[in-house]
Amino acid sequence: MFRQHAEVLRHTFADREVEVEHVGPTAVAGLVAEPVVDVAVRLAPAADENVILALEGAGYVSERSREADSGLRFVAEDQSHRRIAQLYVLAWDDPQWERYAPVQGLPPG
Repeated sequence: MFRQHAEVLRHTFADREVEVEHVGPTAVAGLVAEPVVDVAVRLAPAADENVILALEGAGYVSERSREADSGLRFVAEDQSHRRIAQLYVLAWDDPQWERYAPVQGLPPG
């Protein structure tokens, strides 16, 4: 599931510097977690209205009223309107990115 989102996001932002990482509980092999993929997206230049429009065009829904501590938050839903992914979109220099790093580096299992 993560790979599909990463491919869509890299294609959507092919004109920007972009980094896409699988974060959260589903990023850790063997860890019991909700079936919702957490994806951190780091962009340069920083997130702007064009980013919102691009993500909405790619099928993601903005949660503007529930924005993350920094950056933007989007969700993806399946045809039954069940949440399947959460995106956290950050500016390239946002310190929040480093807070995701320990989760990315955990050994599997």
